[in-house]
Amino acid sequence: MSGKGKIGIIIALIIIAVAVFMLSGSNQSKTASGAKDELIIGQNTDISTLDICEGMGSSTATACLNIFDTLTRSGSDGKIEPWLAESFEAKNNNTWQFKLRKGVEFTNGEPFNAEAVKYSFERQVDPKHSFSLAGDYANIERVEIVDEYTVNFKTKEPFPMLPIWLTYLGMIPPKYAEEVGPEEFGKKPVGTGPYVFSEWVKDSHLTLTANEKYFKGKPPFAKLTFKIIPEESTRIAALQNGEIDLAVLVPPSQIDQINKSDGVSIVSGPTTRPIYLGMNLLHEGPLADVRIRKAICYALDVPSIIHNVLLDNGKQIAAFSLPVWAGFDSTIEPYKQDKEKTKELLAQAGYTNGKGLSFKLDVVDGEYPAIKEVAQAIAGQLSEAGIETSVVTMDKNTFRSKLKDKSIDSLYITGFGGMTSCNPNIAALVLSAGQRYCCYNDQVMTDLINKGSTEMDDAQFNKIWRDIQHKIIDDAPIASLYQLYGIYGISDKIKWTPRFDEAILAFDIKPTK
Repeated sequence: MSGKGKIGIIIALIIIAVAVFMLSGSNQSKTASGAKDELIIGQNTDISTLDICEGMGSSTATACLNIFDTLTRSGSDGKIEPWLAESFEAKNNNTWQFKLRKGVEFTNGEPFNAEAVKYSFERQVDPKHSFSLAGDYANIERVEIVDEYTVNFKTKEPFPMLPIWLTYLGMIPPKYAEEVGPEEFGKKPVGTGPYVFSEWVKDSHLTLTANEKYFKGKPPFAKLTFKIIPEESTRIAALQNGEIDLAVLVPPSQIDQINKSDGVSIVSGPTTRPIYLGMNLLHEGPLADVRIRKAICYALDVPSIIHNVLLDNGKQIAAFSLPVWAGFDSTIEPYKQDKEKTKELLAQAGYTNGKGLSFKLDVVDGEYPAIKEVAQAIAGQLSEAGIETSVVTMDKNTFRSKLKDKSIDSLYITGFGGMTSCNPNIAALVLSAGQRYCCYNDQVMTDLINKGSTEMDDAQFNKIWRDIQHKIIDDAPIASLYQLYGIYGISDKIKWTPRFDEAILAFDIKPTK
């Protein structure tokens, strides 16, 4: 055989080998029948623990909620529905009763029953563990076992929002948790959820496998992988290259590019996270004057920011409340930009044309889609109105620490939400005096929130929260901005609708046919 002939055969063999490799690689996440059986999600941050009792942050919560189940869960419409509970009802002002599903097991074979519910609550609040989330359940006095599949949650005060709080109280297998201890449990968890722990490599990936005996049926994917890809552009490239099936935190600026790419698209939807412009009213200064605070509110053109910066991925809110929340008052109108009103209020407060006013505006770059650009737009609108404002960016830990110890600058922009998001939870966090992220000290507001957090009668509950929303407008302790929309990039190989609570539950994601 000639030298050219040999070279031709070698080249042909190489081409065949490469083709075989590529075909086998593309089939790694498919079954023998060709169906996709692995779901890969690109997260922006690593998981801090796999113990749901300590699981804070979106990435950690999402991972935990694919391993653990809870008694209640938010439905597709944002309303709370039974999950591991078959039903629940308030028996009196201080007792909620839950009927439990029968025949459910933890993935190690332990039974799910009333004993497991009681243990899960007691472990969550046990002082020896010092779980960060323990305080969220401080109003629950105890769990009483009625029978093997019935429990009563006894509360210290009336607790109308208890079913929402229980959407993140994970059910824990008592024997296994006691046997391995909290540290090991956080590395190798066991739950009743649709997926089972397989492997966790810090700063790289988490791999879960399907729970074939899941009480809701067999999960749609045999394998679930969370890849940690902090860099935004790298995460988007991974989506476009087919390395991942779903990318979180897509910035609005990349929506058009992704929608024009083959095989991928954007999905977005409302969350239960209100974004607001906070004002540090615990420091002496111009913001102590309600006229200055209202002048700031009238200076802002929120619809313009939503349209031009967020590309319509958001909805203006009026008074730090959301339509999906109990107690929301749809009749309250948000502030509308009124430059003359701003000018008038500034003059009345002794700052003609804003002369002498200067604020810093703190923000965490990348905390939410285009949040830095939103802050810059707000600073621009305020400066145009004569209220000189400069943006200060910082990391999330620094920002939260400064907000917690009240050393945050005069203005700041952030939002709160998640699994237990509701009027009493979020309002208390931000507007009730003494709470960890509150920079406002008003006893009337604090008393109203406390009353609204314990009112069991629906009509009275709605009236109190209507009064609270009106007071937010009248006193302007914050400037309510918009309801955050989650923006995700997804492969055309899957079908999924984003959830209000921002959790990514693989059981709800289906492969396309």
